[in-house]
Amino acid sequence: MKFLYDPQSISRVTWQLISNNLITPSIFMFLTIAEGLQSIFYAFLLQQQLVNEIKLDLESGLNENQITNGETDSSDAPASESSSIQISLLFINDYQKMLTDNENFVMVTSASIFGLNFFLGLIFTYLLWNQKKKMIKDLSESSMIHKVFGCLLIIYARGLYLITFEFIIRGYSAYQQYDLGIKIGLSITNTISVVLFFFFIFYTRRIFKLNMLSNHISWSNSDSKAIYFGFFAKIINPLILSFDTNGDYITAEIIICLIIQTLYLVMILFFADIYNRKIDLVQKFIQATVVLILEISFIKYLIKENDGKEFILFLCVLPFHLYFIYRLNKRRKEQILEMFTEGKLKMELQFEYLLIYLYEIVQDSLIDSKVSQEYYSEILKLLEGHQLTCYNTDCICTKQGDFMEIFKQGQKQSTNVFLVELQNLKKIKEYIQMKSGKWFVSSVNRMKEDQFRDKYYNKRDIDDDEEDISLIDDQSNDDGGFLNSLDIQDATKQIRIRPKRKIKIDIQHVKRRFVTNFILLFFVEIKQKFPNSLKIHILCNYYSMMIVQKPQLCISQLRGFNDKNFSWLDRISKFVNEFYILDEYEKHDKSNLDSNMQIKVDGEHFIMINDLYEEFQTQVDQMSFDAVEFWKGFTQDDVDPYKQYDLGEKIADSIQATYKTFKEIEDNLIQKDYKIYVWFAQIQLKIMNDNDGYQIFIQKMRGVMQMNKMFQSNMRGKISEDSGFIVSDGHSNNSGKILFMNKTIKRWLLREEDDTKFLNINALMPKLIGERHDEFMKKYNETGESVILNKQILNFLMDKNGSIFPAEMLIKFHYSQKFKYCFITFIEKVKTIKPFIDMVKYKTEQLLFMTIDMYDGQIFEVSRNLLNLLEYFGINQYKDIREISFTEKKRLIQDLLTDFSFEELTRYKQTHKNKNDSYEKIHTLNLFSFSDNIDYYGVNSTKDECQAKVAIYVDTYGECKLNIGFVVLSISTGHQNLDFINELKSNDAAEVQQQEYKDEQQEMQLRESQENDSVASSSCGSSNSGSSSSSYHALQQFHTFYRQQTPRILKIVIQLILLMFIASITIATVNLVLNIRSHNLSELEVKQVRASMDRVNFSVSIRLLLRTMMNIANGYEPNKSKLLDDRFKVYQGLLRSKAEQLISAQYYLDNSGYQFSQSFENELKKSEITLSYLMENNVLRKENVTMRNMQSLYGSRLVQVENYTMQQMKGNLKIQNLKPNLSVNYQPTIEEQTLYFIVENGNGIVRTYNRFFADLYITDSVKNSENNESNTMITTVISVITIFLVTCVISPIISKTEERKYNALVFFMRIPRNQVEQYIKSCQECQNLDASPNIQKKEKNTVNNVPNEDFKTYDYQSMNYPQDHSVLDVSDVQLMQENSFNQSNNLESTQKRLFEENSVRNELINTNARLRNYPQKSSDTSVIGGNEESKYLSMANLQRRKNKQINHANLSISDSSEKPNDLKSLQNKQIKVSNEQQEQQIRDQEILEELMNRNLQKIKGIAFKKKTLTFLFVMVLMVVFSVYFIISFFMAQKNYQTAANSSIDLGTIFSKEQCFENLISYQRENMIQNKTIMLTDNITEASQYFLTTCSTQEAKYKELRKSLPEYFQDAKQYLEQIETNKYCDVVYVDSLNFLNSPCQIALNGLMSKGMTNTLFYMLSQAQKTELAFKNSYQNQRRDDQFLRVELNSTDVIDIIDTKMYIMGYSFIELENQCMESALKYFKKLLTDFIIVYAVFLALLISSMIYFTIFAFKRLRRSMWSTNMLLKIIPKQALNKNDSELLKQFFVN
Repeated sequence: MKFLYDPQSISRVTWQLISNNLITPSIFMFLTIAEGLQSIFYAFLLQQQLVNEIKLDLESGLNENQITNGETDSSDAPASESSSIQISLLFINDYQKMLTDNENFVMVTSASIFGLNFFLGLIFTYLLWNQKKKMIKDLSESSMIHKVFGCLLIIYARGLYLITFEFIIRGYSAYQQYDLGIKIGLSITNTISVVLFFFFIFYTRRIFKLNMLSNHISWSNSDSKAIYFGFFAKIINPLILSFDTNGDYITAEIIICLIIQTLYLVMILFFADIYNRKIDLVQKFIQATVVLILEISFIKYLIKENDGKEFILFLCVLPFHLYFIYRLNKRRKEQILEMFTEGKLKMELQFEYLLIYLYEIVQDSLIDSKVSQEYYSEILKLLEGHQLTCYNTDCICTKQGDFMEIFKQGQKQSTNVFLVELQNLKKIKEYIQMKSGKWFVSSVNRMKEDQFRDKYYNKRDIDDDEEDISLIDDQSNDDGGFLNSLDIQDATKQIRIRPKRKIKIDIQHVKRRFVTNFILLFFVEIKQKFPNSLKIHILCNYYSMMIVQKPQLCISQLRGFNDKNFSWLDRISKFVNEFYILDEYEKHDKSNLDSNMQIKVDGEHFIMINDLYEEFQTQVDQMSFDAVEFWKGFTQDDVDPYKQYDLGEKIADSIQATYKTFKEIEDNLIQKDYKIYVWFAQIQLKIMNDNDGYQIFIQKMRGVMQMNKMFQSNMRGKISEDSGFIVSDGHSNNSGKILFMNKTIKRWLLREEDDTKFLNINALMPKLIGERHDEFMKKYNETGESVILNKQILNFLMDKNGSIFPAEMLIKFHYSQKFKYCFITFIEKVKTIKPFIDMVKYKTEQLLFMTIDMYDGQIFEVSRNLLNLLEYFGINQYKDIREISFTEKKRLIQDLLTDFSFEELTRYKQTHKNKNDSYEKIHTLNLFSFSDNIDYYGVNSTKDECQAKVAIYVDTYGECKLNIGFVVLSISTGHQNLDFINELKSNDAAEVQQQEYKDEQQEMQLRESQENDSVASSSCGSSNSGSSSSSYHALQQFHTFYRQQTPRILKIVIQLILLMFIASITIATVNLVLNIRSHNLSELEVKQVRASMDRVNFSVSIRLLLRTMMNIANGYEPNKSKLLDDRFKVYQGLLRSKAEQLISAQYYLDNSGYQFSQSFENELKKSEITLSYLMENNVLRKENVTMRNMQSLYGSRLVQVENYTMQQMKGNLKIQNLKPNLSVNYQPTIEEQTLYFIVENGNGIVRTYNRFFADLYITDSVKNSENNESNTMITTVISVITIFLVTCVISPIISKTEERKYNALVFFMRIPRNQVEQYIKSCQECQNLDASPNIQKKEKNTVNNVPNEDFKTYDYQSMNYPQDHSVLDVSDVQLMQENSFNQSNNLESTQKRLFEENSVRNELINTNARLRNYPQKSSDTSVIGGNEESKYLSMANLQRRKNKQINHANLSISDSSEKPNDLKSLQNKQIKVSNEQQEQQIRDQEILEELMNRNLQKIKGIAFKKKTLTFLFVMVLMVVFSVYFIISFFMAQKNYQTAANSSIDLGTIFSKEQCFENLISYQRENMIQNKTIMLTDNITEASQYFLTTCSTQEAKYKELRKSLPEYFQDAKQYLEQIETNKYCDVVYVDSLNFLNSPCQIALNGLMSKGMTNTLFYMLSQAQKTELAFKNSYQNQRRDDQFLRVELNSTDVIDIIDTKMYIMGYSFIELENQCMESALKYFKKLLTDFIIVYAVFLALLISSMIYFTIFAFKRLRRSMWSTNMLLKIIPKQALNKNDSELLKQFFVN
């Protein structure tokens, strides 16, 4: 993941986006205006909030006493007048209100913004990851994804970021409406969105830009801290509005915003921000507008004015305000220039601002308009100031007069193009031209074949024509100028002297050169003041590139810049700007490309090709080494299968990697290289043992050679991949250090790899040039001027021995991905030149070359064939060029050439300094001047006189600081010229005309060979006579062999695993959904049970409340008690509360959405509930209704009763009065009828059916849990069975692959060892393929067979490839192919031998079996069988024993032959020896077979072990994944069981309250009606039933507390505390705190002992009351007086008050605590289940990903590697049976 934070990676992506930028200046101007309008809008929002605040302050400060009718009208007038003014700003307040009210809209928008940010983040990450695959030259290529992403990024981060930021911040407040979990999740996503938002804003403002002026990137600006402060100033307004939506702190916020916005305005006014002038001015205007709005707001706050005219004031002041900003901006630029001339600038930001202004001055001054005159006057002021401090006589300011004179002439003639005298123009010529022609003048270039003829016959005198200044520059920079001999030079002296002529000149061109070069002085000066400033440095580079148009100067500045101390961000900025400058340099280089002098060459391509070649050779060497080790492993007696298979995998990987590299080389080569096909063919034959593949690539090689031959003439003189090239360091501190040489140039220079590590480019040049090269590079770095870059020139190189040879060179500057800044020199060794005026072409081997110093004629270097010439003339003292000393003893050219005057040559060159002339003459050579032995003089008396045609070319370097001469000599000896040349060892070539004739003959031979090849058939299966499509099809089939393809059986495995994956996820998700549904259902069921129980409790409480209220109304109970002063009123309030709660509970039950069972639904729909009505005539009426109707009727009556007064509660019915009116004629009141309905039905039907349906809810919940549990069990069983079945299918397949790869080694074991040795030798021959086959032949001497006839018919010499162009010449290729085909023939002949050996082996085995049947042989076999060591003898021992026996047999035979008479004895001995040999062979064969069987058993054992382990591993995985479903089943089962049990236990807790209330209610009813009321079954006494039931329920509750279930653990503390003395303090807190004191004193403080003890006391009192009531009946004392006393019992009334007024709330809290604990437990179970599901899902997905990414690839790679490994077995190495087994092995 390094690419995510690597500066190079980020800068490369940024440059890709910049190079594909589609945002034009007009579009960015629109985005800037949009951004400004948003800033203004937010400023108006702040203003309106402040106005509203002022309005509120004014309204609150009004004095009510001062308000009169008249004043009110006058105060309303301004508001009405300003209403028309404010109407345009009303939408601002509406906008703020809209966002505040519509939280859902804000939330959806913020979520959409998160999606956008996340999407942009993913794309950016992809671009970062993808860029590392591209080379630097490909970064600027057109890319649609970069274009779209760049546009989105700029539009988002430059035009829409303010409104986006506001919605993101407002999203936090919009999330408050959700639950905690959802709120946390949304807040996290919003935080991620904020982080991504700030990242993109930071990226676009700090990284995604340039630090220079560019029309391509309009938002380019400085890297100052103003970027961060400006962004903060932009977002401060929406940030305040998002947090302070109500404007609570608006005054302070306005002041803070005003300060920040003003500071930002000052910062952009006085320092550089946006480099684009128009956009910068617009931005300043916008910022000034924002400040103005805030200023108006602050002023209105100070004067406390609310007239609503702030918008009019804004419109009136705005034009003046913007004009002031404009003038201030202009004045700032003038001031910065004045401060610079006065030397007052100190800060780096000020100098940056100055450079931008200087750039503007130069641009505007060059425009021909009136405005340019103003800027031009500023330049003249700078010029005058500079002249006062400049003391450099070569400075351009010294030529001001000359320039002014030319400008004045142009103004007089009123034209841009006019005539100027050449003499005047030369005074300023060097200041207005791009390059200096005096720096380098070359004459040796004329020797190139394509240079002399055109230039000789198109000679022109520059003074003869009227040409513009550009033509003068080209002529003075001409590297290949006109050349002439001395005869032509004498003739040119007679040319008449022409009068002075005038030159046509463009005044704008001269003006531009003068102005830009002059301003460049200031850029250089400022850069020297800040040598480590990236901003200053880049601005200077840009000015040098774009304005001065000196790209080389810009590049030299880049190369010399040090960024070691830069921060991470500065390094990114530096790289981005560097890429931009390099791209502009490439564009400039292409635009100035001269077809005659410059050649398009991609340096990165050459570096890449060379790296691929090196990688290919490394891979081949590694593959050969691994193959050798692999085959050697099978020669051991004890084979290591693990090591062998590892080596086999390495070989397979190496084969694939080698083929991949081969394809990359083949695809990227511009000119196909036949060597690569030869090398790959060798790999096919010697490592792969594939004769078919060998033939395919040999055919391909033939086509490439033929094609190259056809285009050889077109490629002559052009740079190709076979050219030599050198990469040297381009950084100024290591300039000239050689970084890399390709093999071609190493061979030419006789250099090894170690020689180039610390070598400098100077060491390859002639000594005179090399000594001055650093000086030349220093001058180049200072001026950026070069006349040899990008031009193909002819020069000389010096090899390791010090000899020179001519070569054509092309030097290019290059920025490499591998070497960074560098120079690449492309070199072509010159084969033929035309050195003399006679235009005869010579081969360089026929010529001698020397370098001389034109100062004194000293010879410094010579070509290597000088030694041959000296040896020919008898000078044999030198064995190497290095032995000839040119430094200790001066050897002069005038000593070598007789009749030669060096002084005359020097004088002539001095008088013709600007001429590219050469010296040419025939001289006699004094070769003994090279001899240090005086005795050699006179030796050549027997030889002919040595004469030579001599040409001397002079090259000038460094403005004539170095003059070096290149001497060319063509040797001749008079009439023996041709014989002499034939005797030279290195000069055995004929004349060019003869060579051309030979070329024609060779072409004819080539055609004949092709015809022969077309007739001959190829052994690869596709004959030459076939069509090209067949060979192409064979090549395609061969290529597919190297690609990893998925076997069919593996595809089935993938499909099954995918099926299991989908099935597992589906089933697990179904289980999760069922569990979630069960959880929701459980929660709903608990709430349903609670509501149904509440319905029972509330109805019971209502009955008791009504009974008490009626007793109070009828005077049977007091209205005041110990606890309550007004019992009726308190109970009436409780009645209202209980009635509302009852109705709410019923409403919840009816509308909860609970899915009832069918039986439950049937019960609800039954109309079997009989209600009793008391009619007006005092008659009862019965009606059957449904449950819902009953609850509706009962609730409606309660609503009526809850507001009854005490008087309305009185009555004469038996439910009200101890002495009821039982008359038939009594007509009950409406109140009595209503009370009768509630009391009678509440005591009977309502209570009964409420309890019945409450129990039915519990029963239905238990049934649902049981059904869900059974469904979960079914899905679990299905999932486990599915996984088991799939595993049972795939485990044998996967385990078979592990077994298969080791079983493949068995086929290698069956190959005879003598053949293995041959394969080892073949693999060894593939090492160092790039070495010459001639050397390989001498080292290995492996070619012993006759060459293949197919290759005899092919004339490779006809290709005529020069030996210097490649490592392999044609003869080498032929030799390699012959060796390879000899090997292929050997492989083909092996099959017969194997068949014979197999036959012999079978015969020996049969013979051994027969011999074992004889008794006399048993002793021998027993010895062999008993000796374990002899059983496992090595091959070497067997061979030695065999040789010894053969020798012994031969000796015996020879001894026997001495007795010719005893013929019978001789025959017996021969038979005996033959039998012994046969027996020994049998024993040896047995040992060999025993060794092989032992190794085979070991391999099979390992294969079986691997297969078993793999099978067990897969089964373990199956068990692991099955465990989840089992665990999930038990977790779901627990959930369902908990839901069922919790419903029952909650029913027990919920029934705790109603039991005692039912009991006391029935007891009071018994007393009022003076009878024992029965339950609805008319059998059980109600009071006695509930007395027993309450005791039972209290026992259950006690047992529940003892073994508290898990789902009540959260309520455990509460349950314990309410049973202690903390009962009142725990229950009655917060809103119930008013009951704390009554709780402490109720029942004489009994409640402090806990709830259970209190209930026990209440039950005991109720039991006493029940006994007293029954005993009074038995004793016949239950009269009216008794009943009144019992009803008025103080103890019972205290118990009722305590229960209803105090303890009722504690029961409700108890129910809440238990229910919440159960619900939390359900959530915990669901959370645990979800966690387990998430873990399982993560494991499943990670396993699937692992299988897809690693395991599947490993399986496929294992199968492919096994197949690839088996491919290297030669077809002939196996017998027929083994071949069939191998085929079957592939099929299986």
